[in-house]
Amino acid sequence: MNLRKASAAFSLIIGFSIVLIWLVLLTGGDGEVAGSLSSTPIEMGTHIAVELITASVLIVVGLGLLAKKGWSKTWFFFGTGLLTYSVISAAGFYGQRGDYVPAGVFVGILILGVLFTFLAWKSSNFLNNQGA
Repeated sequence: MNLRKASAAFSLIIGFSIVLIWLVLLTGGDGEVAGSLSSTPIEMGTHIAVELITASVLIVVGLGLLAKKGWSKTWFFFGTGLLTYSVISAAGFYGQRGDYVPAGVFVGILILGVLFTFLAWKSSNFLNNQGA
């Protein structure tokens, strides 16, 4: 699998996972989310919006990479930047609560995102249309 396809798969898997997690949490998977929406609706609403924007960008980028769209290679960096913010925030949230397993998962996603971003940045085949 080449870097473009691997980056597309990463973007799609993470993007759809974010959407799925929020669907589960918002449809009764976690009473804490419902409580936060009631007690701090603006804070929680903007947090969810940022997460869903991140997911949407990653999904569109992943599809664009698979379709070999030139714009998707540039937007990949934007999507991984959004993801970096989201996973650092989530790791801190869960780490503060003492939930180290989810915090570790988010750190792992951060490491993968940084790795894909670095490899894409270093690869002339990724940024140019060569090998697309």
